[in-house]
Order: sequence, then structure tokens, then C-alpha cells
Amino acid sequence: MPRRIEYRLGDRVLTYDDVARIVLLRKSANLTLDAIAVAVCFAESSGHTKVWAQVDNPASPAHLSWDRGLWQINSFWHPEVSDAQCDDPNGACDAVYRISMGFMVWSPWSAYNSGAYIFHMPAATEAVVRHARPDWWNDWIKATKGSIRPCARGWDVAYVQDVLRVRAGQAVSTTGFYDSALLHAVHNLQAFIKVPQTGVIGGAEWSWIDYLASA
Repeated sequence: MPRRIEYRLGDRVLTYDDVARIVLLRKSANLTLDAIAVAVCFAESSGHTKVWAQVDNPASPAHLSWDRGLWQINSFWHPEVSDAQCDDPNGACDAVYRISMGFMVWSPWSAYNSGAYIFHMPAATEAVVRHARPDWWNDWIKATKGSIRPCARGWDVAYVQDVLRVRAGQAVSTTGFYDSALLHAVHNLQAFIKVPQTGVIGGAEWSWIDYLASA
């Protein structure tokens, strides 16, 4: 049991979706492994990026060690993982990916051994599925694409909607119809890439959409 829990300066609480996006960047063997990674994270830290727990550790000379960050990486068993890396969500995920051999071996984590992670599996699985890149995007990433305007219909519209929903967290549905929700999302994209907010999807917008889809 933890002897002391600290929430360090800059601690943030991530959502299942936030962690799923980070985990999916590691491109593991399958989505089930990704979901386990997300579930273990929440069972260990409840999504806190900078939570530290001081624990009894008979193997340590001081009989104490620290579990650190989102996945509570132990300071004694993994001194090669710095405190700063544990406090950084992407850095912590890189370490977890290595320690777990590609999200396949979870025996070092007590939340896995106790089964506590199972409670989080439904929400973790839903988040991973929401943010996983579907195979059908590959054809559209490579395709030559024309301009799209509001009220258009087609698979090119569905591709834009799906990418902006999954990769950019925009509140759109994949319907294949360029509706007001997609217009708002495209305006957000155009503001981000600093082009006129016309709502028309052209060369600059396609470049960013394809970049997001292939990331």
C-alpha cells in the first residue's frame, strides 16, 4: 500500500480518449493490447499525469521506492526511466511499451496482476476503437482529391469526417454529407493552419487531413 501520495506541480487528469491517442501512436500488434494499456493506466493512476506514490519495497536499500506517473513506473525496478520521463505522458508510454514488450507482458504492474484493470476495459476499448485508424483510410491517403464544398456528399466527405473525428477530436459524425458540424470542424482546421476560413476543402486542407490520417 502507498505510504504517501503526491500530486506534483503540473499534474493533469487525462481522459480515456487522451490516453488512447497516446497509446495508439506506438502501433502495437492489435487493438486489444492497446486497450489493456489504457485500462492499466487508469487502474494505476486514474489518468493523473504526475501522481507519485511512495511504497514499501524490501528490495530497495531504503526499503522505499516511488511509483511514478500515468503507469506508476517504479523508481527502484526501473531507474533507467527518469522522473521527467515518467511525468511526461508520451515519454511514460514509450517506457511502458518497452517494459511490457510491446504491451504484451503486464506482470510488472500490480493493477494487472490483481485484475483491477478489468473494470476499465470497457471504457478503454471504446476509446481505442474511437481513435484507431481504420484500414480504409489508406486508399484515401494516396488518392488524388478535388475540392469539397458544404452540402457535398461522398466517400471523400466521409474520409474527412472520420479523420477529423478520430485524429483531431472534432464533434462530427461520419455520414458522407458535408453538414454544419463538418463546416465548423473545417473552420477550426483552417484557423489552425492559418488559411482563409472558407469552408472549402482544398490542397492545404487535404495535406493536413492526410498527415493526420497517416500519423
